[in-house]
Parts: sequence; structure tokens; C-alpha cells
Amino acid sequence: MSNTFWIAFLGIAYLLALFAIAYATDKSREKGRSLVNNPWVYSFSLAVYCTSWTFYGSVGQAASTGLGFLPIYLGPTLVFLLAPSLLKRVVSFCRTEGVTSLPDLLEVLYGKGWSLGALATTMMVVGVTPYIGLQLKAIGYTFDLLAGRTAASGIFGDAAFWAALGLSIFAGLFGARSLVASERHEGMVAAVAFESAVKLGAFLVLGIYIVFGIGGGFAAVFEKSLADPDLARLFMLGESSGTSLPSWVALSILSGVAVILLPRQFHMLAVENAKESHLKTASWAFPAYLLFINILVLPVALVGNLYGEGSTQDFFMISLPLERGHAELAFLAYLGGFSAATSMVIVESVALATMILHHTGSTLLERILPTFRVQAGRDLSRPLLYTKRFVIFGVVLLGYGFKRWIGDSHTLVATGLLSFSAVFQFAPAILLGFYWKGGTRTGALAGLAAGFMIWFYTLLLPSFADSGWVSGSLLTNGPWGVEMLRPRALFGLDGFDTWTHALIWSLVFNLGAY
Repeated sequence: MSNTFWIAFLGIAYLLALFAIAYATDKSREKGRSLVNNPWVYSFSLAVYCTSWTFYGSVGQAASTGLGFLPIYLGPTLVFLLAPSLLKRVVSFCRTEGVTSLPDLLEVLYGKGWSLGALATTMMVVGVTPYIGLQLKAIGYTFDLLAGRTAASGIFGDAAFWAALGLSIFAGLFGARSLVASERHEGMVAAVAFESAVKLGAFLVLGIYIVFGIGGGFAAVFEKSLADPDLARLFMLGESSGTSLPSWVALSILSGVAVILLPRQFHMLAVENAKESHLKTASWAFPAYLLFINILVLPVALVGNLYGEGSTQDFFMISLPLERGHAELAFLAYLGGFSAATSMVIVESVALATMILHHTGSTLLERILPTFRVQAGRDLSRPLLYTKRFVIFGVVLLGYGFKRWIGDSHTLVATGLLSFSAVFQFAPAILLGFYWKGGTRTGALAGLAAGFMIWFYTLLLPSFADSGWVSGSLLTNGPWGVEMLRPRALFGLDGFDTWTHALIWSLVFNLGAY
């Protein structure tokens, strides 16, 4: 049989295994026994942070910028090691107040009202949709690579589409079992923790094979790389390496915020927390996980640069064993990347669907349902549950749409950082809401709106230009030929990388408006 059949079979079998784990966990909970009320399960569930960006994109980033991949994991590591009191305060506050999402948290901090929750939800959906698309792109690309086929032109021939369909069904069944937003989804948590173990094990096995089986060990890889001027720069920081110090600082800040405020991270950290005491273990176990899954990234990237036969840098993990005829290891790489991508899509779509139903759709529901209930005299819980599942399906398809029409022109890392920067816009309002009593609802609205506009103008709009949706002259000449308004050099601020530039201006406008 063809590789296509076996790869599809592997993906379906893996999803069925996740179904079995989630189903068994939920049944155990119904009998009064929780399988996820464990600090190790909680710690591994937080590793949903490590997506296909980690499994594939970090190697690609290290292959081009060397140590430039580290800030994405340095930021979260510092937050968990140095600021456990902040994490405890967030979790404790959310458990006490019944907070189930970031829009909920903002409304508790600044007072309930439709506008703030709706704005926050809209920002999250727009900002995080590219990240879902990133995962689907990785699944589709690696499927085609392993099957030895060219990317399909039609939707129904696209592996990413079928992955989106399967993952939305899983998320709908195990992430929308109840309309009680504060209810924990133990089956989903168990599946995510299992996936975290799978992707870590797969990465270590493949990393050891690539470094020692292809590269001849650490000493040989580093010695040969240092002798090559083009590769020796990857061991340094600075403009020559492609990663400047301002970029390191900016990316560390973005990732440190993202590990708390990304919808899936906030959901796992606060909503799915069974006991606050589990944070004690997670405060060092999660950084340890990040260390182990990244320890071989740079050596693998160096081996790929030395021995890769024209492979795409983002996918060295799967192409290197494939080029040497080790199909079984290539299958393992696909499984690891598939695992990393699926856990993110499942949790992210559930978190976003909860926001949408409880905020942007709440006003409409409040107006329609009371009248309908009186007229029909029927229980609406089941139709609402189906509505939530439909929203989950829609969120995943939005991600697929971004992947298909925009995301293919971006690297995995660039797409991920687009979402990190969007989520960062929530940091000023939330941190000031916790630690400063002078903040107001109007200030929070103004800060979020200003930050979102800067993010859209300096990051999302240029991505449209890169994809051909908007004229490229916008980037080089600015709108109406006004160079001071160039999205990547706004008001003449030049010389910084894209992410540092956007971070600086979003802080200025976000905090200023607040």
C-alpha cells in the first residue's frame, strides 16, 4: 500500500487513541475518581505551549539564527522559576472569582459590560487564528513530505483540511460536554498530557539519532560547524548572527507573557487547575520539560545545515531521516509533530469557543432565548451545546483559512510570533488591573483598542502584503507615499527587527491610552 494510506492510518489511529484516553478519563471522573488530579499531569498539560513551532520551527529558526530560538523558551522559564507568586495569584484569583477566560478576567477587574468582553474576544480570535493555521500547515506539509506527493491544489485533497475536521470533532466532543464554562475537561487534559509525553519522547529519540547517527556526536558536529564561517556565526549573538540583543529581549518578553495569556495556556493554567498546590511542582517541572525538548535543537539544526540535501529548514526533523531511508523514524517525526499540533488546536479552539459564546454572542442570546423559551417551553441546553460545538468547528476552519490563503507565505516562527504579539496587548490591562487601583474600564478599553490597532498595522497588515493581498509598496513607501507611516518603520523608528519594532510602538500606544 502507498505511504499516503499508512500516514493517514497513523493519524486516524492516533486520534482514536486520544478518544480512548479522553473517554476513559471522563468515565473515571463520573465514578468519582479523577485521573488528572496530579501535579505531573498538570505540569505536562502546560506543555501544550510546545506546538509544531517547537517540534519543527525551533530547529528551522536555530538553523538560520542559531541561538535566536532560545528566547521563546527563556521567557516562560524565567516566569515559572522567578515569578511563582504571580502565577499563584492569577490561579487563585480566577478560581475564587469563577473566571474562565481572559475576557472574563478583564470584566472582573474592571466591571462587567458587553463592550470590554466583546473587544477582548474579537482581539483573541483575530490574533490567535494564525497560530491555529500554523499547526494545520505543519500537519499538511509533513503529510505531503512523508507521502512523497506535491501539495494538493484543492481543499478536499489537502491533508490539513482533514486534520482540521478530525480535530474539531474531537474538541467538540471532549471540550464541549457541558455549558458550565467553569467545569474542568478532564478527558481533554489527560489527552493533552499524553500528547506532551509523546512529542517529548519523539523529539529526544529523533534528536539523538540525528546528532549521533548522522552528525557523529556533539564534538564532531560542533567542531565541523565552528570550522565553517557561515555556521560559526550561529554560536554568537549580534547582527551577524541574525539575532540582536534587542530582539532577544523583545522575544523573551513576548514569550513570557504568552505562556500565561495565550488562550490555551490560560485555560490549562487557571481553568483546568485541580489544586493550587500543583503549581509548586509545575514551577520547576515545566521549565525542566522546556529544557529537555530544546537541548538538542541547535545540534540538530547544525546537522541539518551540514548534511541536509536541500531540505526546508523548518522540517529537518522529518526530512533528515527520510533522506537516509529511515521511514520508521520519519513516521515517528510525523507522529511527534502531529501530537504537538493537535494538542494546541484542541485546547485553543475550546478556549476561543468559550469566549465567543460568553461574550460576543451573549447579548444576542440574552435577547432571543427568553422569548423563545416562553413560546416553545423546551429545554435549550442541548441546542446551545450543539452551538458551542459548531463554534469550535468554525474556529478551527478559520485557522485553516488563514493557513490556506495567507499562512503559506510565512515560516512557522513568523506565524507564531504574530499571535504572541497579539496576546501581548492584554498584558498592560491585566497587570495594572492586578497591581494598581487607579485603572478604569475606559482606560482598559482604550489601551486594548490602541494596542490592537498598532498590532494590526505593524504586523498583520504587512503579512497581507507579503501574501500579495495588499500592494507591497505599502511596506516600502508607506500609505499614500508617506514614508513616516511605513508599517515596519513607523514614525521613522528604523533599525529594529519586526517584532521589537511592533513591541515598542504597541507599548507606547497601549500604555499611553490606558
